[in-house]
Amino acid sequence: MQKMTATDRKVRELRGDAPNFGALNHMAQEFSIQYVKALNWVHYNVDEAELKAELVKCLQDRKADQLVPYVTDLDGVTFSTLGKIAYCINRGAELAPQSVLRIRNTLERVRDAQTPVTAVTTASDMLEQDQTAAGRVNEIYKACYSRLDNLKARVLAGKCELADIKDQVRAILDAQGAKAQVRKRLVEHYAQNLNEALADKTIKSWVKPLQEILEALGGDVQAVKQKAKKVAAKAKVVTTKVKAKAKAVKDTKAKAPKAPKVKVDTKVITIKPKRVEGAPTVASQVRELIRVNKRNTDEKGMTEIVIKQLGLTKERGRSVVKAFWNKVEA
Repeated sequence: MQKMTATDRKVRELRGDAPNFGALNHMAQEFSIQYVKALNWVHYNVDEAELKAELVKCLQDRKADQLVPYVTDLDGVTFSTLGKIAYCINRGAELAPQSVLRIRNTLERVRDAQTPVTAVTTASDMLEQDQTAAGRVNEIYKACYSRLDNLKARVLAGKCELADIKDQVRAILDAQGAKAQVRKRLVEHYAQNLNEALADKTIKSWVKPLQEILEALGGDVQAVKQKAKKVAAKAKVVTTKVKAKAKAVKDTKAKAPKAPKVKVDTKVITIKPKRVEGAPTVASQVRELIRVNKRNTDEKGMTEIVIKQLGLTKERGRSVVKAFWNKVEA
């Protein structure tokens, strides 16, 4: 099937026959369907020469000119995929961060495969290489858990299905080029998160998405659950012992002879501080903070913001956020 010329395609775009690339936003509900339609349209209407030009422009716009020479070294399928992504980005599409990173990471792998490995001759060289590698691993790790936390938040907000989590996790790991060292750190990170969610009833809703994420990373969910049960059982035993000891002390005091009561005529006057007229109430401030920050955080994160901004106690902050979280729209 012959591709249409750039002029013909421009005419179709002006007539409204082409997709509205600028309206694509990865946070929108119908994004997946619209994005696939856009990619299909590019596939049937844009030739290889123009895809190459779009890919080069995308790299140059992001100050990655050093990767341009490696575009011609891509295999056909990879070149076509990256070219379509670049075509959408260049026309204002708001794609997920991993889509943009996919272009850079793929070309960096092509470049690295062609770059000869230089011999390490000194201890200083070895230390410098170790530090560079460790820094890159740390950056990949942070990029992964940032996107995985965002995935969890999207599930809790009803913007992503629980059944889709494992596929999304694999896509994030692949896009970031996460190797065994990074995955091991992510398993430890999300095992700890799951353990905290199992122990804290206020974040009970986190348990299922965290389980799915941990399983996709290769972690042992059952081991975490067993550990949480043991900790809970141990805490229960300690609580029982503390209560029993407190009761024994109370009983001992009850049996001791009581000193004669001395009647003291005291009158306590309680003055309730008067709120300054016009000053916002705690409730109104909490609602406003939720409205401003709800798109960027979850309920636990919102609690931390409220405690910090308003100087509330942890319990008070958690209580007021829980009261208004589902009643305030972002």
